[in-house]
Amino acid sequence: QHLDFPAFVVEQAIPIAAMIGLPCLLIFSLWRVGWVFTRRDALIVLFSGFVASYGILTLTGTAFRGQGQELVFPWDLKVGEGIPGEE
Repeated sequence: QHLDFPAFVVEQAIPIAAMIGLPCLLIFSLWRVGWVFTRRDALIVLFSGFVASYGILTLTGTAFRGQGQELVFPWDLKVGEGIPGEE
């Protein structure tokens, strides 16, 4: 079969590189700073990064969604009151 290279790069190569590269970059940078010494420290860093990512994505997905799931700041949120479907 034929390989669609641009689709492969966007759909597979970039996400896989991000899923492998960003945790490696996090561990390497903290190792260079001197915060990671053992495998246990590296796993604590990875878990902490996962929890922070989960919290940020949850906050973004719930607090910053407006009408039609559009990303908006909470202070710019416009709430339509009254009968649904009417402005």
